[in-house]
Amino acid sequence: MKKLILIFTILIIALSMISSFVGVLNYQTLNFESFVTAGGEQVEILSEGIYKYNVKSWVLSGMPWDIVRLVLGIPLLILSFIFYLKGSLKGTMFFIGILFSFFYQSLLWAIGWHFNTLFLVYTFTFAFSLVTLFLVVLSFDTNRIEHAINKSFPVRTVAIFLFFIAGMLFFKCMGEILPMLSTGVLKKQFSGYFNLFDQFIDIGIIIPFVIFVGVFLLKRNIYGFLFSSVGLILFLNIGLSVVAGQAILGVMTNTFTDQIPGIAIFSIFMLVDAFFLVKIFRNIIEKPNGTLLD
Repeated sequence: MKKLILIFTILIIALSMISSFVGVLNYQTLNFESFVTAGGEQVEILSEGIYKYNVKSWVLSGMPWDIVRLVLGIPLLILSFIFYLKGSLKGTMFFIGILFSFFYQSLLWAIGWHFNTLFLVYTFTFAFSLVTLFLVVLSFDTNRIEHAINKSFPVRTVAIFLFFIAGMLFFKCMGEILPMLSTGVLKKQFSGYFNLFDQFIDIGIIIPFVIFVGVFLLKRNIYGFLFSSVGLILFLNIGLSVVAGQAILGVMTNTFTDQIPGIAIFSIFMLVDAFFLVKIFRNIIEKPNGTLLD
């Protein structure tokens, strides 16, 4: 099992480097053409590159995800994997969190972009991330974390923060979806989108997972402690990508001043998220347990 984790993680790293590097290269030339959709929407569509046939708003918002993944995500995956191999408990928890982030991003990329030559790269990254997550969790010795939890572990505050995130995300998604159900027509902000795939992932996967972790944490269940950092790492990753996206969008569309409130809100959110993440790891007492690889 542990040898499979090694192989699959190397594959995740290699595939993610390919998709991220090709994605970043795509943004060297951004030529958009104006089209009228079947629904009568006037949209700008990318006319060349790996992300061609996608609407301008999705292309510009996707750019920072590729950059953040290449510059920060992949190095952190490699670093956390090394600590996992050394038997570090904190390294293993961080490794699980980064794997979950790659699972989320590859799923978003596979169903969000118009079909392109990297479709199988996204698909296999998603599959390997999901399988590796299960393998790491199944092979994890829960007794290690049970004996490593400090009595001052911020159980209640972290759980409340996770519930808050889940609630905000839920109301955001429902606020976008409900007004459009009566007409069956997407709002202008989603012009050119074929469906609300982002909201689908948030409501179908992310929110239930975060609630699950919060409830288990309040019950002092071992898996609540194990996954407490996972959601925080994912939201920190999302926050970095959103802030970078708003900044890039503002510069490219000369609306940077309009993006400042959003950047400020997400920056505060990331600081709070990072604060709780640090508190979690400070309350994990590391005990040497040898390497995790056979």
